[in-house]
Amino acid sequence: MKKTILVISLIIMSGYFNLSAQTHSSVDIVDNPEVYVLLESAQLRGLVPRINQDKPWLRSLVIDNLEKLEQKSSYLSKDERKILFSFLDRYRKREDFFFSALFDSDNNINAADPGHPHSINALGFGVGTNVFNWLSVDAEFSMMLDRTNEEAFLPYTFTKTWDHPHYDVEDRSDRSYEEFAISNRSREEITAAVDNGESFIRLGRFRRDWGPGENSLLLSGTARPFLGIDTGLRFGDIAYLSTTTGSLGKTVSDNSDSEQKMISAHKLTISPVPWLSLSAWESVIFGKRLELAYLSPVSLYIVSQMGIAGDKDNSTMGFDFTANFTPIGKFYGSVFIDEIEHNRIGRLFTYPKNMFACYAGFRAAVPGAPFGLVTFQYTKLEPFVYTHYEQEYPFYDIPININYTNDGESLGYPLPPNSDEFKVLFSFLPSTRLEVDLGMSYIRHGNNPNAPDTDYLIMGDIEKPLFYENMDDYPDKDFLNDGIYEKIFSITGKISYKFEDLPLKVYAGYGFSYSINTGNITGDTEFRNIFTLGAGYVQQIW
Repeated sequence: MKKTILVISLIIMSGYFNLSAQTHSSVDIVDNPEVYVLLESAQLRGLVPRINQDKPWLRSLVIDNLEKLEQKSSYLSKDERKILFSFLDRYRKREDFFFSALFDSDNNINAADPGHPHSINALGFGVGTNVFNWLSVDAEFSMMLDRTNEEAFLPYTFTKTWDHPHYDVEDRSDRSYEEFAISNRSREEITAAVDNGESFIRLGRFRRDWGPGENSLLLSGTARPFLGIDTGLRFGDIAYLSTTTGSLGKTVSDNSDSEQKMISAHKLTISPVPWLSLSAWESVIFGKRLELAYLSPVSLYIVSQMGIAGDKDNSTMGFDFTANFTPIGKFYGSVFIDEIEHNRIGRLFTYPKNMFACYAGFRAAVPGAPFGLVTFQYTKLEPFVYTHYEQEYPFYDIPININYTNDGESLGYPLPPNSDEFKVLFSFLPSTRLEVDLGMSYIRHGNNPNAPDTDYLIMGDIEKPLFYENMDDYPDKDFLNDGIYEKIFSITGKISYKFEDLPLKVYAGYGFSYSINTGNITGDTEFRNIFTLGAGYVQQIW
């Protein structure tokens, strides 16, 4: 009798899980940006339902929405229909088991300093399988030969792409820049999902982007990937819950001991009416330990850390909204609250301990441009946001740096504190194989880089926190007047092409920037002309 009940239960479960797609691996937001452009353009035009804005999406979710768009293909132009059918063929191609060889190369040259290029070269393999209709496993590993140079990027756009320390080719010493070095990169993921990828649990190492606009104040797509457990849960058409708990660190071994920390974040999005989404979230950075309070998606981190840890962790909170006006576009905004004193609200923009970030923007589909998107966004990061003083824990011998970083880079917006940015972006897919991205930005960033630690000034460095015990020594915040401000104007362009008969993607780009008071040094100016050339190749062997 027990065996009969078990068999019946398995049949019922199999029938339920068969409602979902065959594969649930994440669609990388850096390697596959074009599918996100396509689907968001379609959403803004009202051709597919609104998808949760916390990325990366699962492959099954992408396929499901491409198929929904296929049902409304009569509303697309001839070129857009070709692009859609090409994407459907591309994303439906997934064997129950595959083994692939891969290669990619990314190269930047600064015309002002061509003798010091940036070059990332990776050779590796990927393996994946659909264990069941509801369970997928994927892994990728690459050995890398790198020569890195931050000056071969536009200001504030450089990010690491390796996952472990660099070792010099000759003496194997730990290093990060300039000379050729070897390293490696790994991505792995185990995902169980239902409802065509809307609800899931996954363990993996990948980039995350939780926000309604370009990058996120909470978890940005420009941030370093981290290994974490993520969940997504859909409650009908009304609400969506996202959670993550992950392990952070640093690839440079000489100070990695002080970077032994973790992150937990949860975000609840409610849609009271079809055109409006409201979100609230919390995040916390804490020294590595098993803290059950931070694993609960319904607990309040700010209350838990006060009651359990005694205010020893770095907790934050925030809100965002999206208002869709089909087919015009969407307005959106976001606020990240690092620390605010409730009795100093009247001095929100002047009291140094009021640490927060915010952005607002508008995004619209572009008529006449196949799956075109245009974005206008303004972002403001107050001084000391994302920073935190080192924290002593009873189970560590040294203080832990619990600022809002992973591998030395911000988990949130890529600009440093005490900055603002005006940005315009334009993306479209002119053919089944092409993607074009254009951008323009104006950044202002204030800092006092040469001030000694004994001077309590308004700083704009994520590694230089506010010292609460000396609050009376700090001057008021005064944007554009409380330090040396660099001002950067930049334009960018990139074109990517995926071959039809080869598993090969090539791209080329150009970036120009002009900065005043470069590096927050009065009177210094700089031009950068950055040329980018790259290729990626993935060949499925079986």
